[in-house]
Amino acid sequence: KEISPYGKVPVLIDGDARIYESAIINEYLDEKYPEPPLMPPTPAGKAYVRIWTDFANNQLMRAGWRAVMGPEEKRAEALEEYQKLLQTLDREIDAKSWLAGEQFTLGDVAYAPVFARMAKDERLDWSRFPNLKGWWERISLHPAYKATGGLEPPE
Repeated sequence: KEISPYGKVPVLIDGDARIYESAIINEYLDEKYPEPPLMPPTPAGKAYVRIWTDFANNQLMRAGWRAVMGPEEKRAEALEEYQKLLQTLDREIDAKSWLAGEQFTLGDVAYAPVFARMAKDERLDWSRFPNLKGWWERISLHPAYKATGGLEPPE
């Protein structure tokens, strides 16, 4: 807690700056190293990316955790909630290359660990989420993702 008041990782120390929470670290780095830009140029576009990043961090990951690690007797119900959230996201990504349209953004970056966790859950039927499956395939081919040694999409 000396470094992160939340007691969580990651934490970025950059000179006198101490930044914690993944999405905030990502925005900090995007502002510090603006090329290539990882946020849309308009305030509305930035807000859109932030909304869906919040969805990943505060709804989707939480529901996924409950479906896998929650009380055994509540996992089936949690899995159903998780899949409903995935269907919401699947509809949102329809006909887009990336979350915000044609630009790869921090929103796409935020979903890479979500997809990696989902790949381990064999209860998910990817045929229910064709847009997500295609999106994950595009993320997995992105040079930044490949450099992490991340998981490949399911077949």
